Amino acid sequence: MSYKYNSAGLCALSALILFGLSGSSFAATAFFDNMENGPGTWNSSGFWHLKTSLQNTCVIPSLNPALVSLPGSGCLPAAYSGSSVWWYGEDSTGTYIGADYVPSAQQSKNGGFSRVSNRGTLISPVVNLTYASGATLSFRTWWEIESSDPTQADYMDVYLIPAVDPYYSVVHLGRLNPVIDTNGSHDVPYSSGGFNQPGVWVVQGYSLDDYVGYGYRLEFIFNTYDKNYNAFRGWLIDDVNVSFDEAYPVPLIYNVQPSSGGMDSAVYVYGSGFMSSAQVAIGGMHCSNVTVINDGLIVLSLPSALSAGMHNVTVTNPTNTSYTLSNAFDLVSTSTTTTTTTSSTTTTGSCMLAGDNPPCGVVTVPEILSAITLWAQGNMTIADVLNLITAWANG
Repeated sequence: MSYKYNSAGLCALSALILFGLSGSSFAATAFFDNMENGPGTWNSSGFWHLKTSLQNTCVIPSLNPALVSLPGSGCLPAAYSGSSVWWYGEDSTGTYIGADYVPSAQQSKNGGFSRVSNRGTLISPVVNLTYASGATLSFRTWWEIESSDPTQADYMDVYLIPAVDPYYSVVHLGRLNPVIDTNGSHDVPYSSGGFNQPGVWVVQGYSLDDYVGYGYRLEFIFNTYDKNYNAFRGWLIDDVNVSFDEAYPVPLIYNVQPSSGGMDSAVYVYGSGFMSSAQVAIGGMHCSNVTVINDGLIVLSLPSALSAGMHNVTVTNPTNTSYTLSNAFDLVSTSTTTTTTTSSTTTTGSCMLAGDNPPCGVVTVPEILSAITLWAQGNMTIADVLNLITAWANG
């Protein structure tokens, strides 16, 4: 492809289940380059090169109008955005005929004969689609090639190369050449604007949905195939973008238990969307001995250098999505916690754990979310959950 006891309590329970237990999906950018920061880790060969202020480059008079009849001024266009763009062509001629072409071997309006055919590749940095469920490539392009046989020469191809092994399962995404042969005269071009029309910037796109789960490089190949009719302005690439759909959940912290304790405390982080390799930071410090029990529970040990006081807790998934619960854990210098057994769960402190029946103090949303998680795991009865929901709904 180219481009639900009382009505208030039941309502609250439904909303919180949907909010707290469902997965998340969003669009994100896997890769974007507007070419304004230099070539970076792009690799190029042949006549591909990064060019600034391309609009100041024109086809030389000995080619236009001597050998070709170009619409417009005969100069190259400005970059689509900014001032830099990848171009397949040479500054010395303004075309891809090759600086070593032989003037004496040319005839008037013959389209320009190269001494030999030429070819070049432009390869992007790695695009990571490991955690994507779908993806789309788009880029801005301007091109001008021969019209005599545009379906059989001056090929403009786009490929997807696996980053691990560039010679395995290379995917041909598509070719930009027209699909109908115009059989134009040798001196007349076919461009992104049409037959014998000035080139225009257009957007080209390809679905990458079938190729997610791995890392890739993008490859753009220009190939004249033959040496005939090559005095045209070539191929330009700008604003390359790969967007993807993130299928993996975004982490969400409901509460942290205990909410306070000493350095020897085992800390339990309740929530949703935790991936198996999730990392936890408390007070900005990386936690050791982090164990992801399931997607709703993480058990960890405190960082040895953590200072006493109230700290934020952050869970970060390997997809670089994270969630921070502010003032979630208070490290005390000596243990002041007591353990109280309730009808359904064990609580630390006064009223922070879900399952107090009847609930003491003000019922909070994190407490309800924790209760829902415990119910979903079979560790709390629905009656206890509904008691909390009702108390919260009634203020």
